Amino acid sequence: MSAPRPKVMHIVLALNVGGLERLLANLSGCQAMRDFDQLVCCLDELGTLAPEIERNGAKVFIERRGPGFDFQLVFRLARLLRGEHVAAVHTHALDPMLYGALAARLAGVPVRVHTQHSAFLDSCSRADRWKFQLASRSFTHLIAVSEQTRQGMLRSGASRKRTHTILNGIQPRRNMRDITTRKSARLVIGSVGRLSPEKGIDRLIRAFAALHSRYPAAALHIVGDGPERSSLEALARELCVAASVKFLGRSSDVFSALQMMDIFVLPSLTEGIPLALLEGMSARLPVIATAVGGVPEVVVDGVSGMLIPPNDVPALTNALGRLMADSAVRESLAKNAVARVEQQFSLAAMANKYRSIYQESDARCRSLAA
Repeated sequence: MSAPRPKVMHIVLALNVGGLERLLANLSGCQAMRDFDQLVCCLDELGTLAPEIERNGAKVFIERRGPGFDFQLVFRLARLLRGEHVAAVHTHALDPMLYGALAARLAGVPVRVHTQHSAFLDSCSRADRWKFQLASRSFTHLIAVSEQTRQGMLRSGASRKRTHTILNGIQPRRNMRDITTRKSARLVIGSVGRLSPEKGIDRLIRAFAALHSRYPAAALHIVGDGPERSSLEALARELCVAASVKFLGRSSDVFSALQMMDIFVLPSLTEGIPLALLEGMSARLPVIATAVGGVPEVVVDGVSGMLIPPNDVPALTNALGRLMADSAVRESLAKNAVARVEQQFSLAAMANKYRSIYQESDARCRSLAA
């Protein structure tokens, strides 16, 4: 009889459509993870990606946290970790990191991993930075999704010895429509992401509106939802482009939405290594992105996309106008973008690096049992 597979418990707030949640869905269905049983515990709600992750074979739990710091949640999580005989805990985001650190210690989990998915630490409050510094001491592995994010973690007190970079990756899409086949006179500009202030979608709407008189047939598709949706819709009306701007809401099939686009824009004010950007590049789209966080580690300016300063509507307008006017530039950037993602940002490469960390849990558990 074969030995049971080691169990890895991911701790998150929820499994709604977003970058880190999408990463979990990708990992749970990845061949490199077949040596482990994947479990996910949500602290707020299950979210729309929970069914997909369960179909991939992962077991999903929910342990709802109460208001303030919920000390009872720490004990419930520890009980869950012991009951499931978890060998490795993997937390995502600051609050799951805090609860996961304490619960994993109580439960005696030998391998404790935290992934920092954004450059949040460079702009967070002093209290949040203190929380990160305190919690980080309990983790055997601290993972940054970009080198820029790793530097921010080190500045916030993370151990240099235990902090490493694992670049985000996606599964390349071989069946995407080629950029050269998009011959419609109606250019479609698009963006994917949570509709929150740090995503900068209002800048994109303003840039699109500035070009509307020159390209009246063009459309802007915005995929995602969030607290800024109503104000962004009002902005589109105020700028007289509401008829050309479509808010498509959340989508579990982002690639279908990407196939309708001609240009992908990521106007964020802060990022790690955004999966939405990788997906746009993999979809054979020319991309314009702000040079924040780990984005310059993904996009080679002028080769695999165009980089602009954050919060710079004139720069975004100029870059967007250039791509809308020149199909040859669009085609060149799109082809180079696909090649860059396939060579540097594959799901398999990312998963194998996490796999090597999780394998330590099996070795440590065998050592403890000996």
